[in-house]
Amino acid sequence: MKATNLQIDAWKMSESIMGAFISEQSSFINAANEYKDFVYSHYTQLPEILNEKLDKYRLENNLYAENYLTPNAFANAVVNKIHSENSYSLSPGVTPTERDFVEYFLFENHKGYCVHFASAAVALLRSAGIPARYVEGYAVSPSDFEVNNDWADIPDSRSHAWVEIYLSAVGWVPVEATPGAQRGIIDHEAAEAETNSSSNPLDDEVIDDQGNIHEPSPTDDPFDDENSEPGSTEDLSSSISPEMNTIMWVFSILAILGLLTTAMLYNRKLQVSLRHKLFAQQDNSKAAIAVYEYILKLYAYAKPNGTADCRIPKDLYNLVLKARFSQHMLTEQELGRILVYAENQALEIQSTVTFFKWFIGKYIYALF
Repeated sequence: MKATNLQIDAWKMSESIMGAFISEQSSFINAANEYKDFVYSHYTQLPEILNEKLDKYRLENNLYAENYLTPNAFANAVVNKIHSENSYSLSPGVTPTERDFVEYFLFENHKGYCVHFASAAVALLRSAGIPARYVEGYAVSPSDFEVNNDWADIPDSRSHAWVEIYLSAVGWVPVEATPGAQRGIIDHEAAEAETNSSSNPLDDEVIDDQGNIHEPSPTDDPFDDENSEPGSTEDLSSSISPEMNTIMWVFSILAILGLLTTAMLYNRKLQVSLRHKLFAQQDNSKAAIAVYEYILKLYAYAKPNGTADCRIPKDLYNLVLKARFSQHMLTEQELGRILVYAENQALEIQSTVTFFKWFIGKYIYALF
């Protein structure tokens, strides 16, 4: 099995951004990155011989993921290409022994049902570096529950196979690969007509002795990843439109921005709460030292712009020395003087720095 190293929609957070998160948030982000790496290492695997043939096929048909703005757009191009060269049939025959299922469908037989179309799409997507998985289940629509709100009778003809591709910061997204399928429910006559009009089909075999027409039951996953997860059986979407591509990417960006905003707000709340706790501790001398260290941080942040008077008054500095070296604890009044000075310095700095520097100081360093 061969897995690609290409990560077309991969994203990483820099160490400077990661440093703004608390340990619990960093653990979550690291777990998300680890899962993404797992997805790219397992859901891009293919037998090497098949991978070489699919690479050649994509080269001949100019199917490169890098040529498309989004993985969704590329997935749609792959599905359209498969539809143009293969016909939908409920009786495609049996794949010969020792022949690869996908290779036989794409390069020789050119006819099949949902299992064939989904398998071929997954293989082509994987060969291009897009994490993809083959999923089987049953198509269910809201109308199935109109008779009984608690139960729905789903016939075997609703069995279906489809594709899911992985998008970083979004997750697994369904892609419909079968012609004529609408939310997983197939109009068999329309599917055959659609593919027959755009391809060179071979003559279909007889369906069965009784002439019953139904979607064959799902077979085993042709890819059978050792570490793959169980597929979804959710209600399906049809092939993703360009408008949906845009919506999904906007949603991805908003989701990341939302995560960063939440992390910044939570980090600031945590840091401010911790600072107030240090300022309010029972030992006034230790509290005064904590306030003094906070003042030094304010000075260090303000000094590059020359804002604020970066010199603590001598009488207050003497109180700091007393807090650090004297055996006598500072009084409430003495601690209060240092606190008032720190608050005034913070207000002065906020009023003199640029908006960008104020924003960084408030939400990244939690100084204000």
